[in-house]
Amino acid sequence: MKCIVPPLTWLWGGEEVPPETLAEVMAEPIKVYLTFNNQEWIPGPDFKYHDHRVVRVAYAHTFMGETAEPEQRETDWLAEQPEEELPEDITEEDLQKREEEKQKVAETESEESTTVAKRKGYRLFVHGKGFLKAEAITAKFTWDDKVSRTGECVYKNQGMLAAQIPDMGAEVPEGDHLLSVEVSLNGQQFSSQNVSFLYRSVDPNLTEEDLKKMDEEDAKGAKKPAGKKK
Repeated sequence: MKCIVPPLTWLWGGEEVPPETLAEVMAEPIKVYLTFNNQEWIPGPDFKYHDHRVVRVAYAHTFMGETAEPEQRETDWLAEQPEEELPEDITEEDLQKREEEKQKVAETESEESTTVAKRKGYRLFVHGKGFLKAEAITAKFTWDDKVSRTGECVYKNQGMLAAQIPDMGAEVPEGDHLLSVEVSLNGQQFSSQNVSFLYRSVDPNLTEEDLKKMDEEDAKGAKKPAGKKK
C-alpha cells in the first residue's frame, strides 16, 4: 500500500500553521491510522514532517577526468563524507576566521557554477540543509520551466549531496543555459529554492572522447593567467 503524505496545512483545516507552533509540530511524530470501512481504525507507523533546503551548487572537479587511482576515486564518490568537527578548545576568534574562510570558498564556488558552463555527465555537489539519508534521494534539473530531468543523488552528509548532470536532451538548444536544481528525499516532494548553475548543451553527435577533449580545453582556458591591462 502506498500513501501520499498530505501538506501540513491539512491538519489545520487548510490554514497555515502558526509560526510559534511549526517547530513543535515538526519535532513531534504524526500519528497515522488506516481504515477499510470507516469504522475500525488500524494504527500505522508514525512519521515526521521534514524540511530541507538547497543553498548552492559546486562543481566536483576532483571527481572528473583521469586520475592515478580511478577505482579509489569512485569509492570516494559513493562514500559518505562526515562533516567537519570543530576542536573542543577552538577560540571564538579562530571560529570566526574559519567561518569567514568557508564563506569565501562558498562564494567562489557559487560564482563559478553560474559563470562557467558544464556539460552532461559532469559531477557536482549540492549544498544545503536538512538532508537525510534515504533510498530515493533525487535531484531534478529544469530548464526554463519547460524541460526537466531527474537523477539519483549520493548522500554525503546532512549538508551535502553528490549528483551528475543529466543529458537534458535535444529540447534544450545547443549553448549555455541556466538550470535550476531541486532535491527530493522521497521522490515526490521537491525543494523550491530555485538554485541554478550554468549548463552547456552540446551536439548530441559528440562522442565521449570529444567531450573529454572539450573538458580539457575548458580546464586549460581556466588556468591561463589574465592578460595585463593596457
